[in-house]
Formats: sequence, structure tokens, C-alpha cells
Amino acid sequence: MKKNVLILGCGYVGTALARLWQTHDDFCVTVTTTREERLPELRLLADQAIALHGDDPTGLRSQLESTQILVISVGAKRGIPYTDTYLKTAETLRAALVGNTCVEQIIYTSSYAVYGDRQGAWVTEDMPAHPTNDNGEVLYQTEQILLSLAQPQRPVCVLRLGGIYGPGRELNRIFRTQRAKPDPAMVATPPTGFTSMTLWARSTLGYSIACRGCTT
Repeated sequence: MKKNVLILGCGYVGTALARLWQTHDDFCVTVTTTREERLPELRLLADQAIALHGDDPTGLRSQLESTQILVISVGAKRGIPYTDTYLKTAETLRAALVGNTCVEQIIYTSSYAVYGDRQGAWVTEDMPAHPTNDNGEVLYQTEQILLSLAQPQRPVCVLRLGGIYGPGRELNRIFRTQRAKPDPAMVATPPTGFTSMTLWARSTLGYSIACRGCTT
């Protein structure tokens, strides 16, 4: 039987997930956007595309009644406070999930900003979060709300994304923007303390994980 997937927020990451999961027969994918003009584009990527805001409790509750896997991949638009995008969405989801027995998995794409400024030191997922600005604090509070929704039959996984790259977001553009260049030695050899380049990439350019009720 197919699993119903709801991707809440279909920006760069959400779009890539929808495109990937549409290639699997195990999933029936619904994506959401706050911009109705994007619906025709998104309907080409998913079984269903709907306009839905993260602070709409009625709309969220309706969608979650038939959702097994919930992916929260919202992103703050320019000029919109982080609290409106992240915290309000998490708080609305918390209320919408009261009494829900359908959702079996929650995945949230957070940010490595919750680790704060480590002054160039290596950062791994074993390190405690230590946000050093208001936006990082909002992201961390959002994580805590969502992690609190974990139940024995509903694990919650938080992916703290680092540099997001792919078509249209090439690494050379990212490094050029930051006025830095990747060290070839770091690409070829894992740094001390890392057993593979996969672990290093996951901890720096890729993501780190915070889970509750799930195995990694």
C-alpha cells in the first residue's frame, strides 16, 4: 500500500524531494506552497499540489488526517520574520496533530545555524546546539517543539542542513559568494576524527541529525 507523503513547503529542497519520491511507486506525494501561481509548476512534480499556509490549523489538520509521512521544509521569505515562518508553523502543527493517529513519521529540515559561530572549528552532530543570533534561536526552538511531537509510533527526525547545492546552486557559486575556495586536500582526505569523506561532508556541507524515537 502506498504511503501518503505531505511536503510542507516546496522550495529548493522540497522540490527535489518531490521529484525524487515521484520516481518511487511506494509514495503518493502532496506538496504545498504559499504562492498559488506556483501550483501549475508543482502539479508536474507531485500527485497533488495545494496552497496552504503553515499557520492554517484547519487546512493542516485536514491534510494530516490522511498523511503517513510529514516533511516540513518551510523557508523564510525575504522580509518575513523567522518566527512567522518557523515557530508559528511548528506551533500550528502541534495543535493540528492532537489526536492524530495517521502520521507515522515527521522529518524537519532545519539548519546548521543552530550550532552558532564556532570560529572555524569542526562541527559534528554530537555537539550541542548553541545559537548565537535571533534567527538561530528561532530555528532551535522550532526543533524542540517538533521533537516534542515524537511518540512510540511516530518518530521525529531533524536534519540540520548545511550548504545546499545542486542544479542552479553549484558549489563554485556558493564558494565565490563567500569569497572562499575549497581546499583540494580537504576534498580528497577526511580530516582528523572522521573515518570517511561521507561523514565529513554530512557534518559540514551536508547535514547533521537530531532524532527522537528513530534510529540513525
